[in-house]
Amino acid sequence: MSKAANIYQYKNGQTLAGHTVDFNESFGDEGWWDTSMKNVDKPVNNSVDKEAAEKVISVLGSLWMASADKKVQDAAHYAANALRDAAGIPRP
Repeated sequence: MSKAANIYQYKNGQTLAGHTVDFNESFGDEGWWDTSMKNVDKPVNNSVDKEAAEKVISVLGSLWMASADKKVQDAAHYAANALRDAAGIPRP
C-alpha cells in the first residue's frame, strides 16, 4: 500500500444486504472536495495586533517542533491557527 494513499480498498465483491460492495478504509483527504476550513473567510478581531500575533505564532511553532507529543503538537497548531484567524493572518 502506498504511503500517499487516501483510501485502501480491500475485500472486493462482498455481499451486503443483497448488494455487491467493496470494503474501504479511509486515511483522510479522500474525495474530490477540500472539506477543510482553510479557504473559508474568518472573522477578524481588530483588537489582536498582527505583529504581536506573529511573534506568539512563532513561539507556538517552536513548541510544536520541540515536542514529540502529538497532543501538544495538535494544541499548538490549533492555537496558532486560532490566533491567525483572530488577527486576520492567512493560514499557510
